[in-house]
Amino acid sequence: MGAALAVALSINAPHYTRNVELSGSVLGYDSAQGDGFLRWRNETFGWKQTASNVLRNVSEQLGGRSERWNRAVYDRVVQAHKFLGIDVNDPATTWRWAVFQPPRNSNHEADANSRWHLLILGIAAAILIWRAVHCGERAPVLYVLALMGGFLTFCAYLKWQPFETRLLLPLLVAASPIAGIAAGRRRLVVLLALCLFLLGVARLPALENWVRPLVGPRSVLRVPRDERYFADMGQWNNRASYERTGAVLAAGDCTIIGIDSTNLSLEYPLMALLRERRPGTVFVHVGTENASNRFRPAADAAPCAVVCLNCVGDTKRESLYGAFPLKTDIDQFVVYRRR
Repeated sequence: MGAALAVALSINAPHYTRNVELSGSVLGYDSAQGDGFLRWRNETFGWKQTASNVLRNVSEQLGGRSERWNRAVYDRVVQAHKFLGIDVNDPATTWRWAVFQPPRNSNHEADANSRWHLLILGIAAAILIWRAVHCGERAPVLYVLALMGGFLTFCAYLKWQPFETRLLLPLLVAASPIAGIAAGRRRLVVLLALCLFLLGVARLPALENWVRPLVGPRSVLRVPRDERYFADMGQWNNRASYERTGAVLAAGDCTIIGIDSTNLSLEYPLMALLRERRPGTVFVHVGTENASNRFRPAADAAPCAVVCLNCVGDTKRESLYGAFPLKTDIDQFVVYRRR
């Protein structure tokens, strides 16, 4: 136990130290920007709030191809909330703007479910509990209980989100030894069958991923890299803005570009596109107004141009860049230059 704690602290201590320096807590701020608006922790705590998040998080993992099945899962969760006397979309435990809906069989990395993995882990946990009772093998059960405690803590602290699967991935990975321990005494044919089954389960999310498939006309092996940057950004429909902005900046001789991402945080495509044309370009964040501003790294020189994402018509942001007399509007982006 001591060794495990030492390893965990050696890995996480730098993150904890940084969190304390930034926010005063080892957990960091409880919301994006530290302003309480997009808060990811629950507003209230208790066993009902925890039960609500357990029900919704588990139900998201049960989506299948059958709409009848998905609707039945949803209805059971709603009924359970009514029995407990709580709102299934309680703002105190639900991510802002999110609405609980029936689960689905998604091929997107943000919400692809793990229903078969949960079934296998459930069977494996039952086997380990049986061994603990009949054979005295208690250590694996303690590991199972620790993982269950981690999941309950997750649900007790964090609001439910429709894309929570990605946040649960570390727990699912940490649970994989359970299956290995439970199956360790089985015949090789059983292990091979289990591996082949899991490979089959992974086929659709990998080969027919909704945004980055391996097969078909939209395969990552066929689609140009520049186009793949925008594969999961269709809702913004602003690829042309990035490309035109990159072209404007590449035509100049400025190599230190300031990026104001206050209104839109999707800055990477611009960085990638511009560095393809000007590999030596350096990017610095400007216009930062939250607490992280005091950790700004020292720059060798001030930016000679600034890109403000989704800043057209934002007079507050425009007032920050009076030192850049040349202004170019590119759809919702604004490029400020000294010359």
